[in-house]
Amino acid sequence: MNSVNMIGKIYNAKNFPFFDKDKGKMSYGNRPVLVIGIADTWDCNILPLSRVNEKENVNEDFDIKLNPADFPKLKLKYESYVRVHKQNVIHSGNFDLYVGDMANDYPEKYHDIMTALKDYNHKMISAAMNLG
Repeated sequence: MNSVNMIGKIYNAKNFPFFDKDKGKMSYGNRPVLVIGIADTWDCNILPLSRVNEKENVNEDFDIKLNPADFPKLKLKYESYVRVHKQNVIHSGNFDLYVGDMANDYPEKYHDIMTALKDYNHKMISAAMNLG
């Protein structure tokens, strides 16, 4: 699979790490992810999608809501959030199912996500450089 062609698409990632508050430890499960870049030959930069069951944990600036009715081609089962502030890198071999093409099927929402990502990264880098 050509990694560059994966950018802007959503895949299901296997064994994605998350903190299981009920167990009080890290666990792993399947999760949809949006590919936003290529780190190297096999690794992809991604943004996870999550249901965010506890709405007080939704970041109004950096969690971009996806309502399944508004994005039917993505076949989402639940209201989900693209978690812009939770970027990660995973191996492309960790993808098991293609979910949909956010960039081409929903370009306006994809633009919103990428704008939020740009804003988040600027804020994070500025703070790290003590400029923010």
